[in-house]
Amino acid sequence: MHTPVIVRFLGSAALVIGLAAGAAGCGNGIEGTYGDAASPHKIQLKSGGKAVFTFMNQPMDCTYTVDQKKIMLDCKDGNPIPLTLSDDNTTLIMPPGSLIPNMKKS
Repeated sequence: MHTPVIVRFLGSAALVIGLAAGAAGCGNGIEGTYGDAASPHKIQLKSGGKAVFTFMNQPMDCTYTVDQKKIMLDCKDGNPIPLTLSDDNTTLIMPPGSLIPNMKKS
């Protein structure tokens, strides 16, 4: 008589564990290194909102925040850089008029 309750409990527990494991392993999909082979610039997005922006082969420690496909890169120089992530999460799109080319994830 208690078998259905136990089966439901075990099924629910397995579902919760599976969802939690999947969420922990997913991440936000944007972490990684973005760059362009023809350019001395790259951006490495790390976990915890940390980043390294290499400009003219000079690395700078930065932070970033994400709001959907918009990324704000802040390198403590008072000029945050608004970036857009492509729909397939493979390219950082620079702001209009930027002298830095868009950067593909490597």
